[in-house]
Amino acid sequence: FYYKTRSGKEIDFVVFYEGNARLFQVCWDITEKNTFEREKQAVVEAAKEFGIREGTIITGNRKDQIIEGDITISIIPAAEFLLSDSLENPGY
Repeated sequence: FYYKTRSGKEIDFVVFYEGNARLFQVCWDITEKNTFEREKQAVVEAAKEFGIREGTIITGNRKDQIIEGDITISIIPAAEFLLSDSLENPGY
């Protein structure tokens, strides 16, 4: 399901797997600074609300990992995400 933070930021998908929440934002192109900041801040805020320390942004082709405070955000290409075989070990 999707999730709206207390301040109104939206997370595209929240998946509960083995009792843990996984956060996924989907944005084809995050090269524009404002777009990237919007997506990143939504993940950070939601992670704090869920009490977790990681999230994922699925993009068209960018692969990276960033740390914002104590939250780690994996940025992965959509093809890599779709070809991964499980939420437990998604290959990124």
